[in-house]
Amino acid sequence: MLLRRITKHVKDQDWFAVGIDFAIVVIGVFIGIQVANWNTARIDRADESAFLQSLRQDVLELERISDSTMDLRAENVKSLASATAVLQGREPWRELGDDECGAIAASHIDGVLPTNLPSWAALNQAGRTSILRDEDLRSGLAVLSQRREALDTITSAVQATNYDLPGLYPEFFKVTTAPLDPGEAEDGAYYDADYVCDFEEIAKDQSFLNALSRNLDGYSATVNLIGVAPYREQVKAIRKLLDDKLGVQDEVSKP
Repeated sequence: MLLRRITKHVKDQDWFAVGIDFAIVVIGVFIGIQVANWNTARIDRADESAFLQSLRQDVLELERISDSTMDLRAENVKSLASATAVLQGREPWRELGDDECGAIAASHIDGVLPTNLPSWAALNQAGRTSILRDEDLRSGLAVLSQRREALDTITSAVQATNYDLPGLYPEFFKVTTAPLDPGEAEDGAYYDADYVCDFEEIAKDQSFLNALSRNLDGYSATVNLIGVAPYREQVKAIRKLLDDKLGVQDEVSKP
């Protein structure tokens, strides 16, 4: 109807009426676009709110995993460093324990569980990361991704260069296996390696001590330098940003 009216006014050369009709069209289009934009913005805000809640749950789980990994790796570094100091003569000789033997035997194993943030990955895959308006949070997630890449890189490098000491020096280790829980010996139980070390003979072998020093260097770098520790710190920083944004009181994630 509006098109017929505009056509009639043009034929009649009623330019004032044509101008009014044109203004009506422009205003109508503008209002339509604005309504669409407002509706899109409303949907984005609702989606952002739901996303932040999901992201926080993912971050809490990631914090739990990274805390557990850091605690285990830090304890291994401590045992490995104390045993190395004694074996190399930098500390007085003493009886070394099972934990120190196990740390030496597993000093070439520094793998980290694969971890990610499913909600953030899904948002990236959908191409909707723009709904997240908080620049600090966006930057924090980018830094977390960078630190994860650094962790994966150093882990791969260390695993490729550290020495499998029980495999290279079997004369210094007695290895047995038993169910992790002695009460669960049925099929499918998890069996854990148990190591006994001949520390006195190890201390006499310079080749072994050199390899042990290399392992301690790589293992501690994976944990403290550019590996697990800075990754965990960034996870905690993101959780703090989310808590502040959502108005959640600080809480300690539980295993």
